[in-house]
Amino acid sequence: MTQAFSWNLNTQGQAKRLSFVRQIELFAMLDFTQRIVGEGLTYDDVLLLPSYSEVLPRDVNITGRLSRNIELKVPIVAAAMDTVTEFEMAIAIAQNGGLGMIHKNMSIERQAQEVRKVKRSESGLIVDPIVLSRNALIEEALRLMAENRIGGIPVVDENRKLVGILTNRDLRFETDPQKPVWEVMTKENLITTPEGTSLRQAEGILQEHKIEKLPVVDAEGRLVGLITYKDILKIKDFPMACKDRMGRLRVGAAVGVTADLSERVQALVQAGVDVLTVDTAHAHSRGVLEALATVKKITGDRADVVVGNIATGQAAKMLVDASAYFPKSAIVGGWATRADYFEKNRAVVTQVVRGWAAANDDLINNSASILPIIQAKNYEQVPLAELQEQFKASKYYTVAEWQKLYQDGTAVGWLQQVTDFYARFGGIQNPVPAKTYFDTSLLLNNAKT
Repeated sequence: MTQAFSWNLNTQGQAKRLSFVRQIELFAMLDFTQRIVGEGLTYDDVLLLPSYSEVLPRDVNITGRLSRNIELKVPIVAAAMDTVTEFEMAIAIAQNGGLGMIHKNMSIERQAQEVRKVKRSESGLIVDPIVLSRNALIEEALRLMAENRIGGIPVVDENRKLVGILTNRDLRFETDPQKPVWEVMTKENLITTPEGTSLRQAEGILQEHKIEKLPVVDAEGRLVGLITYKDILKIKDFPMACKDRMGRLRVGAAVGVTADLSERVQALVQAGVDVLTVDTAHAHSRGVLEALATVKKITGDRADVVVGNIATGQAAKMLVDASAYFPKSAIVGGWATRADYFEKNRAVVTQVVRGWAAANDDLINNSASILPIIQAKNYEQVPLAELQEQFKASKYYTVAEWQKLYQDGTAVGWLQQVTDFYARFGGIQNPVPAKTYFDTSLLLNNAKT
């Protein structure tokens, strides 16, 4: 404790006063220590002692999942802070295998534009390239080039048929910004390529003709995409880049528990955002749960959703129950029947339960031989390796395990959590308790282990 005064200990009275102050300091220190809930260590307090290893750096794989659909080659996410992540940071970190979260301290329009800049920054095939009409002015072209950091723009007619391309080379010596682009664009002997051209083929065409942009057109000459030499080079320079299935860099964006939440989420999804984070200082709250329900309703399967910040297991469980987080294992199993059908067809339902129980355990015990049969008969479009990976990532309970979960109330509790969620956020009035509609006796009395 720092004292804003000093003492001269030559007198007995001053010495007593010093002793009294020290007692106060001691009491204050004891009170402070009682408020400490844990131990905090700095970098200098910890020394990691290396030991023998047979693992080489080149053999290490740090790939991990941020969410259901997003895999990170490098498990680093740039924070959604206005001093950290806008489109420049998001591009840089995605190129190196991580992901950036565009902060929310800006207008809806600007945040959506930041997302677009990342999604347009590089791509194997740009499926929605920026275009100009024949009558657009040079000043508009210059503005679009500057805003999007691009060096060329295809020019199309009212039917989106390619009629030319405008590049920096065409504009280099132009001084009249009011001149229409059709007067200066390249329109003769346009080099194009049909749909389905591979990147390797496109690279050969670009090199052969010494051009940097290759328009992709359909059979009628309509523009359907754009391949750039710069993007091809980036693919080679950044092999670890975090990209979507269309070859575009992935990017996230933050939203808050605000009045404009729905409008902001809609704009970000339209801009192509890959993941949204409900970003708050304290996510263990009713407001965050309600915001999460709103976000997921709007996004559907178009974007993943994560939520933070949290600091306790209780908060994590709450968000897991609200499906804010994609768990490493999914719980698979269960069936249902209407009460009126069950009352009239008890024998049939009983046989179904027994058949399910036998098939369930057979699948768990003999998955190596059964999965190829399932794939061949029901999922021909799904590669067998992918189906096997999905099976490994799921948690299949044996019948004996299901019976235990039925007996101890765990299964009923799961269903009640689902009921509570839809009652709270889905507007369901007077929901029926899970223990009322969930009959455990059907499995407990009929399934053999």
